This record gives sequence, structure tokens and C-alpha cells, in this order.
Amino acid sequence: MPALPAYFTGGERLLAKAAHWGFYAMMLALPLSGWVAADRNDRPLAWFGLPVSKFGVDKATGSAANELHEILGWAMLALLALHIVGIIKHLVMDRNNLMPRMGVGKPRA
Repeated sequence: MPALPAYFTGGERLLAKAAHWGFYAMMLALPLSGWVAADRNDRPLAWFGLPVSKFGVDKATGSAANELHEILGWAMLALLALHIVGIIKHLVMDRNNLMPRMGVGKPRA
């Protein structure tokens, strides 16, 4: 990951790092919680047509994992919305085109 621009405030740096790590945490926690939640039903579990073993947890634990999965899904959407608001803030309010840093568009001369 490229270094953050020098003009970022301490708060912007903190938010950028928290969002970055939040996305990684969600990318791991969402599928894992869904996998555990799959133990609530009696149907076989498959991934792209390949059979996948279950964890063997009881239905109560599977239901709790399902609830966690739903909460994490909403949290991921909130994090994505926050990310989009940040992009708009930097492009419209600050006018400091960060898109090339993310590999999108051409840098300003």
C-alpha cells in the first residue's frame, strides 16, 4: 500500500487505516460466520458445486452465527458507504485527486 499523502491530518490517517483494516476483517469474518451459520440447516453445503464440510456446531450456535453474519453484512455496507463519502469529500471538497493513488485515472499535472 502506498504511503498516505503528507497533507492528511491525523484524523484522516486514523480513519484511512481503520477502514483499510476493517475491510480486511470483514472479508474474513463474513464468509466464516456464514459458513458456521450453515450448520443451522440440514442441507449439504457446497461451494461452486464442490462439497464442503460443516463445523458440526449445534443449531443455537449456528443461529448466533447467522445473526452475527447479518450484523457484519450491515457493518460492511456502512463501511463501504463511509468509504464512498470519503472519496467524494476528497474529490469535491478538498479537490485533491486521490484516485490515481488507488490506480484509477491519471494524476494531475
